[in-house]
Amino acid sequence: MRTAIYVDGLNLFYGALKGTAYKWLDLNLLCRNILQAHHKINSIVYCTAMVWSPPTDPKKTARQRIHLKALQAHIPHFKLVDKGYFKRMIRKSNLAKSQLPSPIPGTRIRKPESW
Repeated sequence: MRTAIYVDGLNLFYGALKGTAYKWLDLNLLCRNILQAHHKINSIVYCTAMVWSPPTDPKKTARQRIHLKALQAHIPHFKLVDKGYFKRMIRKSNLAKSQLPSPIPGTRIRKPESW
């Protein structure tokens, strides 16, 4: 049976992989192990938004591009769909003590949100 896999890349990364040793997850192998033997993977469609690099992490965009290029090189039936985007929202938040010597109530911060 021909099978197409659709992956929400941002939810996969931020919901399951971030902070773990599994950032370089082999999607092809994972899908083959989940599916039954009669399934033939026709395509893995990876939907994501391109991240932006904040001043605190200037190489974030480059790391994402390297990761996506590696997936494309490793999986012949990989298709990248980068139709999403981040909207930078201004939010009021209390900064944690780890960020400043003392918290500043109601500080305005930029917070990226995926759309």
